[in-house]
Amino acid sequence: MSEDENRPVSISGSITDVLGFGKGAGVLVGAIERGIGKALGPWQRQRENRAEISNVEDWAAALNKHGLQITAGEVSLAERTTARLAVDAMRHQEAREAVAIEAVEDFKRIADGREELEPTQPEPEWVDRFWRLAGEVRSDEMRAIWGRVLARQVKGEVSFAARTLDFLSTLSGAEANLIASLAKCVCHYDTAIGVPTNIPQKTCLIRGAPHPTPEDVKMPGRQLADYTEGLATPHLGAIGFYYESGLAHEAFARVEDDQVALKIGGRSFVLRSMKSFGSMVPPLEYSRRPGQCNLGSGEEVTRLGREILSLVDAEPDPAYVNALAKVYDAYGWVLRPAKDLA
Repeated sequence: MSEDENRPVSISGSITDVLGFGKGAGVLVGAIERGIGKALGPWQRQRENRAEISNVEDWAAALNKHGLQITAGEVSLAERTTARLAVDAMRHQEAREAVAIEAVEDFKRIADGREELEPTQPEPEWVDRFWRLAGEVRSDEMRAIWGRVLARQVKGEVSFAARTLDFLSTLSGAEANLIASLAKCVCHYDTAIGVPTNIPQKTCLIRGAPHPTPEDVKMPGRQLADYTEGLATPHLGAIGFYYESGLAHEAFARVEDDQVALKIGGRSFVLRSMKSFGSMVPPLEYSRRPGQCNLGSGEEVTRLGREILSLVDAEPDPAYVNALAKVYDAYGWVLRPAKDLA
């Protein structure tokens, strides 16, 4: 490898090479420089950085840099402390640089075709907390998640609370897998006009049929509840993912042009009454309130949960969509992907 390939490069130059000078690139540069300094090892060396730290010979090199010998018979407490701090600093820097690379790549991905988003300047305290926690991340999968947090915070797609950063830093593998499964099933919908709330869009795991429930809807309703049993675990509520009111949340969605627009996972769907196709069946305003539709009951996701779910690029669970469609079919409603109606 040549000397030029090993030489660190400027962050601003590296990022603008990838992103150009589009909206938000400068903000992202500033946030990354605050965490890892103004120089970044070449992109292709990110795997070598990890190897350098784990290699015993490089431990010796780190010690020698501070005037120590790993083979010495006695190493003082001060010398051991210096060695540990040096290696810890290398680990943190390597983790931060890996997260920075993920942030740049995700920023470019979400920026393509999303020029309507306005970049935001994160508060310095938020950025410092982000890098302090990101420096502890070891797995490639979680580094990719942390990169998305920074990219989407800067791009203005999501505003992540400090509590969300703390939550991510303590997330276990089992919890991450559960959340990934949940992301494939949750429904995102616009709040109905007239419903008292300051949240224009809500997210809910729909597990039950709309009320009142006719007799012929009870069977598909039970099948939907059974399928989502594993996602209704009290554990997600205990860690702040669901609102816990003691009652099932009823999802009242906005009806516009005789249909409800919603997302399941990351895909857009449309719910219509068969009346729209000429049949005489119940209208979507099943709640008997103009302009709103009761999509069903289930678990309402908190702000923390919504922020975490925004990091998961999930396709809808086909079995869940099918179970939900059977419930709506019993009401005379049709759930279809929005692209099929375009």
